[in-house]
Amino acid sequence: MRSIERALAICASAVLLHGSSPAPRCRCPQLAIERYFEQADIVLVGRATAVHNVTSPAGVERLEVTVAPLFTQGAPLKGSLDGIILATPRTTASCGVEVQPGRDYVIFASRGDPEEPRLAWFTTCSGSRPYFGGAEASRMQAFAGLPNNRVVARLVELAEHPPQQPSQEMDFHTSPACWTEPRTVHQGSPSPELRERVRITWDATVPRESGGTLSPNRAYRFRVRPLHPGEPTGAQELIVDVERPSLLRIAFTDAISPPQAHWINEKLLFVRAIWGRVVFTDLVIDAERGTVIYEEAVQDGGDAFIQYREQCLGQCPCLVVPGSAATLSQSPVARPAPGEAAGLEPLRQRSLAFLDGDWDGRVFSEPAGLRYTISRLKGMQPREEYPADVLEVREVDGAWWLRVALYEQSPCYDPDASPVHAGWLPAFSSAGRLVAGTYPGGC
Repeated sequence: MRSIERALAICASAVLLHGSSPAPRCRCPQLAIERYFEQADIVLVGRATAVHNVTSPAGVERLEVTVAPLFTQGAPLKGSLDGIILATPRTTASCGVEVQPGRDYVIFASRGDPEEPRLAWFTTCSGSRPYFGGAEASRMQAFAGLPNNRVVARLVELAEHPPQQPSQEMDFHTSPACWTEPRTVHQGSPSPELRERVRITWDATVPRESGGTLSPNRAYRFRVRPLHPGEPTGAQELIVDVERPSLLRIAFTDAISPPQAHWINEKLLFVRAIWGRVVFTDLVIDAERGTVIYEEAVQDGGDAFIQYREQCLGQCPCLVVPGSAATLSQSPVARPAPGEAAGLEPLRQRSLAFLDGDWDGRVFSEPAGLRYTISRLKGMQPREEYPADVLEVREVDGAWWLRVALYEQSPCYDPDASPVHAGWLPAFSSAGRLVAGTYPGGC
């Protein structure tokens, strides 16, 4: 696997070998939209205005696409299109996106090929997909945990407030690497901005209704007031009847959905305000007095759980490299031989990967590091390929490094296979040969 052309050519060979059987499928993990946004250099929702089929000197086809951004006054949500050519593999087996002029798409594109610096590649593995809005929103492939009608709004939020990588474990009470499943995390007092979004008043003009959720003593009741035509979706309200001339009105400004509520006892009401997909405020309200007796900011830890588990490969604590067998006086600084650097691009797309015989068996504790271990996989019966996940491609001081998880048995043959070694390794051998490759068509 020496270049992106050779990586894509694997799929074409697979089709010939299988004859009339179905073409190989592109297989890659589905990530949260925040992860796709973070990993991409360019993000936009736009309309394809032109599509050109281009054949490289190696004979591999790609689509070069001209896209007009929508919703953002002609600019991408992240990055710049100046001097950039958006490209996707020609076939879906190579994780290409089927692009047609006049259709709309969500595009997460990345640069990084030194030999073709103008190209920014987008694939189905990078999160790119056809976009459908309005009444057709249900036709779009959904992002994990995000309603289709919220995709553009969430991308705008991410453009204005990029997600921060979790850095201090105390923010989550315990490390998400050690959680057995996602959890919500309470984080102290809400910000002043979130506090200002909650308003509690007594209102004698609100009509009294018989429906709603009764309190345990079957005397009080609350209901979520439905939105009236023309009202903004963020104008959510909870109406509480406590047998007074006025009703308690709890208003939530800029909430993305109705509040969640239930009675704690005869007069205490728990309310969770939903500000976003991961940000909430929990309130305990004395319904008789109309006062807040408890409030706390809450974060959905699902994204943190995924990020930490991915970073630590399921290990708790996060060991990554189990021990250190040796230390170098100088970090390896191998450079790519001519034509080798292009092979880095398919490794960024998180498709099925492997290490080949050019890998020397060393796994380092950090990129450009000195401490390393020798993987026992290299000491077993020699193989042409070692199953691996390439989790990150990074350039450090002019040298390219790969963060990998290594398997003894390929996940193609054992879906429950777990990594047996993980860490960093130089992307190129001392001879300048790329040590990793991909199967764009999957297993």
